[in-house]
Amino acid sequence: MGKGELGEGKYDDGWCKFPFTVSDIKGGSDFYSVEVSNRGTIEYTKEELEAGINLSLGS
Repeated sequence: MGKGELGEGKYDDGWCKFPFTVSDIKGGSDFYSVEVSNRGTIEYTKEELEAGINLSLGS
C-alpha cells in the first residue's frame, strides 16, 4: 500500500491536470490498484504504472 498527494493543478486545453507520485510501494504483485477518493479502484500492471498513467474524474 502506498499513499500520494495531488500536486499543483494546471489548466490545459479544457482540463485541470494534477500530477501525483506514490512511492514506497512493495513490489512482487501482478496487478496494482489505484483509487482516488472513494471513486473505486482501477488495476494496472507494474509496467503500466512505471510508464505513467492518466486518470480522469467527471461525467
